[in-house]
Amino acid sequence: MSAYTPALDKLLADAEKYRQDRLAGVQSDYESRVKLIQQNFELREKLQADGIEVPVEFYDSFTWLDVRLGERPRKGKQEKGEFARKLQAIRRIVGCPLKVEDKSVSDAKKRLVRYKVGCEAYPGLSIFYVASLPRKSKGKSEPKCKIKRVVNKHVSHQLVCSNEG
Repeated sequence: MSAYTPALDKLLADAEKYRQDRLAGVQSDYESRVKLIQQNFELREKLQADGIEVPVEFYDSFTWLDVRLGERPRKGKQEKGEFARKLQAIRRIVGCPLKVEDKSVSDAKKRLVRYKVGCEAYPGLSIFYVASLPRKSKGKSEPKCKIKRVVNKHVSHQLVCSNEG
């Protein structure tokens, strides 16, 4: 039995090292999650104070924060101004530029595109809105983005954008 002791001791030492590494990883993940939750909760309070509604669902854990602005108005000076005010308020509150992270087709028939916007300083923040796709880009004969109809076993629609411009 004494012949197995060094091998057993090494296995037990390796298992203890693995346990310590896992505990350190779990602690780090926990601290990151708590920081993100606090950051998003404070951000929600600031947005609410500025009149931007951020509803909380019963399943929300505050590890992400979704701001849904709805459809960007096409007409109406007051409606357009209110939409722009909300985006400017969000940009001012987060203190960093907002960048489009994703675009997808919302309604192909109405030429509506769903935008997801975020910023680097708040990785849990996603701002969503829907806007109509312009017929063509300014000064160009072809539009920058098009909605492409794809037919396989079923019909779907994809947003296809050129990288120029």
